[in-house]
Amino acid sequence: TELDLRSNQLLSLPEELVELRTLRSVKLNYNRFTTFPPVLTSLPRLTSLEMSGNQISQLDDAVGKMPVIKEVDFSGNQLVTINPQIARLNTLVTINLENNLLTGLPEEIGYMRNLARLDLSTNRLYHLPNSLGKLAPLARIDVSANNLSMVPPSMGHLKALREFDLRYNDLKEPAKSKYEEGLHKFLEFLREEEERLRQEEIERLKPVGTEVGNWLEYRIKVGTSSEHGDSRCYLRQGHSLT
Repeated sequence: TELDLRSNQLLSLPEELVELRTLRSVKLNYNRFTTFPPVLTSLPRLTSLEMSGNQISQLDDAVGKMPVIKEVDFSGNQLVTINPQIARLNTLVTINLENNLLTGLPEEIGYMRNLARLDLSTNRLYHLPNSLGKLAPLARIDVSANNLSMVPPSMGHLKALREFDLRYNDLKEPAKSKYEEGLHKFLEFLREEEERLRQEEIERLKPVGTEVGNWLEYRIKVGTSSEHGDSRCYLRQGHSLT
């Protein structure tokens, strides 16, 4: 069952809409909505929602209460941020957030276990969350026409990825050249970059000793111990610090 209310002057939806419990698709494109209509959360079979071309600037917590939703389209609105509650939509397969004012995304978006298509093109994104590398089913992501200089190296592990549109961004070298070589080469580069950064962090955390005669002295910063009530460094009997 479909409800098509596109291209009207709607600002809200009536509460009586809850009576249409068999609705599977609702089209509200090109109206005058400024907020997400909470009555939509009372439609237990809703799988597709289109709200492109409205004036929505933020999504409240209600957006995370559509239990069987598979596709949402909020393109062409005025969204600056995305409510982390959207990550509760575990059935969601497709999100269209094209042509908004987004400058960032919540880390929680990386925990949407069925998300396969994500359109973030034509926004103001400067970075993407590291958690995107956990979206195992992700097959298509469009982040073209943003302000990205790099993407999370963790995305190199997205084995289902078939399309990664990064055109019209500010990618720095060597990422830019690797992207131009094709998806396979770019994902390989991201994995190598992740390993390089990991090794750099290991080196950074290594203690540096100071020569004291024939010994190397290591200084250790120790916080107050709740067990001993002071800041001294304790070693268990039979252990040594070398």
